[in-house]
Amino acid sequence: MRKATVALSLMTLALLAAAGCSGQRNLMSVRENADYFAGQGDYERSLSEYREYLQRLPEDYEVRYRFANTLLANGDTGEAREQYAQLVDIVPNDDRFIDGYARALEQGGETQDLARFLNRMTTQRGDARDWIRLGKSMQKNGDVDGAKAAFASAARADGGRTIAPWVAQADLFASVGDARGERAAIERALFIEPQNPDLVSRFRGLGGIPGPTAGVRPEEWVDPTPKKK
Repeated sequence: MRKATVALSLMTLALLAAAGCSGQRNLMSVRENADYFAGQGDYERSLSEYREYLQRLPEDYEVRYRFANTLLANGDTGEAREQYAQLVDIVPNDDRFIDGYARALEQGGETQDLARFLNRMTTQRGDARDWIRLGKSMQKNGDVDGAKAAFASAARADGGRTIAPWVAQADLFASVGDARGERAAIERALFIEPQNPDLVSRFRGLGGIPGPTAGVRPEEWVDPTPKKK
């Protein structure tokens, strides 16, 4: 991923320099204009600039990502979906592109396609982020049991060693008024990051007393240190 980014950057700089010597507008200026207009909320002018840039340098996937984001901000969910899909094909492990594609499907009301895509990601990669993404989508759609199962799968996927699955579970329990479940999830997150100020504050707000014994070791915990024979 890093080598591809460096190679793309070098190629981009070369092409930008070459464009400056021709009769065309400098590509750097086109990109800067596109970024500026997007930042100002002038999406139509921004999109026009991005289109010109990508016509001349279609392999610049970072600018394509900005183009897709601007399309989505402008309500062009169909074209945004197409752009994100290209990005996922190019760099399938970049969570920005996966999240963007999922947002485009959600905002476009394509719930079945979204469910298929999120489930496919849990099968193809199956890491904690994929399960959390699926669980949050289920939660939005009112499938509490499905969300619980997805967040549990997220905890298993990373051996219980990161707080994200537990915070997601805590948020789910909080949304349905289950303070006991929320506290249990926070306790497991505290085992992983006992000094995390947000977790400590939340635990205290749930009636807990912060301290070295506040955390509870997750059942999913896998010790990252290999055992000596």
